[in-house]
Amino acid sequence: MATMNLQQWLNESRENQIGYAEEGLILDVTEAIWELLQAKNISKAELANRMGKSKGFVSQILNGSRNMTLRTLADIAFALDANPKISLLEENGTIQWAPLGTVVHLNHIQTAIAGQDTEWSEPTSLSTRPSLKAVG
Repeated sequence: MATMNLQQWLNESRENQIGYAEEGLILDVTEAIWELLQAKNISKAELANRMGKSKGFVSQILNGSRNMTLRTLADIAFALDANPKISLLEENGTIQWAPLGTVVHLNHIQTAIAGQDTEWSEPTSLSTRPSLKAVG
């Protein structure tokens, strides 16, 4: 049986590319939530309590086994005193749309987390405007 690398698999079909992008987005969002939970020293149980949901629901969201809607993301952000922001990049990495407070790197997006102390800083990479950085 021949082996296939990721790039070969992605080049096989548009469906593979879409599925890969979907999984990457799920990973990015859940990692951002985990990082915020750790930064604020909030447990999954506390997040569930703040959302009025079960700990199992939160666990399913954070491990990717439950589909997270944008409404659920907004609920999580509200429970964490944060403000989710979405940025869209064209496939070549150029900015298509990015909200205020977003630093756009060639293949990476960092967004400031509202609700935390922030400071203005000039970006050190490609950006359309100065950004707000979360501190503390």
